[in-house]
Order: sequence, then C-alpha cells, then structure tokens
Amino acid sequence: MFVPLLIFVSLTDVFGYYLADLTIPRNPHEQSGDIYEKCLSMNKIFYEDSCWDLLTKGPCDEGQWLVLDRVSDKVLLREPRPLRAKCTRRRCSESDVYWPRDGFCHDEESARRDRLCASSDTVLATDEYGEGYCKCHDGGKVPYVQVVSANDDGNQDTQPCYPVYSKGACPSNHVLTPHGTRYGICTVDECAKERRLTDSSSPMLQRSSSEQQRRQPVSLARWTDGQCYELGTRGPCTGHEQFAVLRATMRPDCVRLSIELTVLPKTTDRPGCKTDHWGNCEEGVEVSTTPNELKDALLKNAKKFSQRAQIRRASMLEVRRHLLQW
Repeated sequence: MFVPLLIFVSLTDVFGYYLADLTIPRNPHEQSGDIYEKCLSMNKIFYEDSCWDLLTKGPCDEGQWLVLDRVSDKVLLREPRPLRAKCTRRRCSESDVYWPRDGFCHDEESARRDRLCASSDTVLATDEYGEGYCKCHDGGKVPYVQVVSANDDGNQDTQPCYPVYSKGACPSNHVLTPHGTRYGICTVDECAKERRLTDSSSPMLQRSSSEQQRRQPVSLARWTDGQCYELGTRGPCTGHEQFAVLRATMRPDCVRLSIELTVLPKTTDRPGCKTDHWGNCEEGVEVSTTPNELKDALLKNAKKFSQRAQIRRASMLEVRRHLLQW
C-alpha cells in the first residue's frame, strides 16, 4: 500500500519530472527583485527570469551546468542582488569532483588515496561554483563546521570539523558559533558553567582516552527561557519535538522529530530491509515533517527512482539489440 501523505502534490508532479525541470517561470506582474528573493527562499537561483537549481544542466547547453558566478567585493557592495548564476563547461563526469588545486577530476577512491581532505571528519564535495572542497560530515541534529580564525593559512580544506555550539578548538570559556552553514567562529560561551557541569558529570570520564576521543563533544545552547540545554535532546521542547539546529538558520530551535518516508509500495516481506517494486532494498528518506521539506524529499526520492528506471530501460534496450543481432 502507498503511504498516505497529506500534501498537495500529484504523482505526476513527483514521478514525471526531474528536480532541475521544476523551474518557476517569471510572472509578468512581478518585479525581478521579488523573483530573486522567491528563488532564494526555495534554495534556487535566479537566472534568465526563472528559478533554477544550481549544479544542474538547467537552461544551459549540452555539456554545461549552472553554477554560481564569482563577483568582486565592489559588486557585492553596490549590487542589490549579488548572487549571480552562469552556465559553464562541466569539467568532470557526474560521479567525479573537480579539484582546483591540481586541476584534475577525482572520485571517492582517488580522493582518499591522494588525501585531498586530510581530516577524517570531512568528505570531498562540490561547492556552488562547481569546484571541489572538503565538506564536514553531517552530524545529524548538530551540524559540523570548520573553525574560522585570524591564524588561518587560507587552506580551509586542512581544518578539522567540530559540532556547532561545542567547545571545538576554541579557547577556554568560548564556544563554536555558526558563521554561515560551513564555518564557525569562537565567541564567548553563555553556557560555560553548564558545560563544565555536564563534562564533569559525564560517565565518559570513567572510560578510556580513545573512547573519549570518539565521543561527540557536548553542544549546549541557551534558549529563550534563559536556560542552557543540550542539542539533540528533548531540552525545553514538548510533544514530538527535539532541541536541534535548524539548517536554514543554523540556530537552535524546537523541531519535529523526523519520520521515515517511503513513497513506493511494499511488494515483498523479505527480512532485513524494505523493498521497492523492483525488489531492491529501500532505505526510505529521513525528512522533517514541514510541508516544504516533505515535498522536497518526495521529489528527491522520485528523482532517484526515475534515474534507476532509466538505467534499467537502457539495459533492456541493449539486451534486445543483442538478441536481434542473433
């Protein structure tokens, strides 16, 4: 059976299109500035009077993709809409990442072999400009970021990652505060007293040093009631909510617990996994229960299955061609 979903999106919307095709055309009655802001609110970029996904083919020619255009500081200061997109040649295949430091394309294996990302808690990823960088791994309810300091040598790829609102690499009585979505800065810790109490009472202090190194640092943040709570716990929240960091704002808030979402019917009772209608194990999608994020997760999941279907159709056509030759 299909899982009932109370959202206003038809199956045609979900399974008939790719994410890059879901553009928002310009309304002739809207100003370009309004459309620009609307695009950003949907995590898209304004380009040629429409909203597009970055790092997709979008409106570009074959062999190109849409990336963010680098602009000078002067443009940033005088331009009311400084985020600009452009179509540029895609240097690498979809499975590889362009590494600007050596000018080559790398896959996961070569990236590990060449130690492009020296820190164990970073992975090779593609930024909005279409170039490779070392991305902090996803820490679940508490995002990881790299520390920005006055002593940085300009090579952020060598910096380790720490969870936000933890001590990280900051000096005493300071905490790692989000600065954007990838980086953090050391600021005065409003929860320094509570953090010391939490660390001293932790049972991890009784364990080996190697176990302590593997433990995620405690992330504490002050809430509107003036109290400090640990992120990733219920904290001051009620019902089915948890005290966590909202990715859109990188600030602590009470968020609904994620639900497991599977948009395809279950066709077998094979133990060990949930399966799709091809018999493959389907892990589902962990999404927030807000309507916009739910629809985004549906579309992302649909894109994955649509791509898989295309691969299977291509394979069947190849088999048929061989049979006809016989």
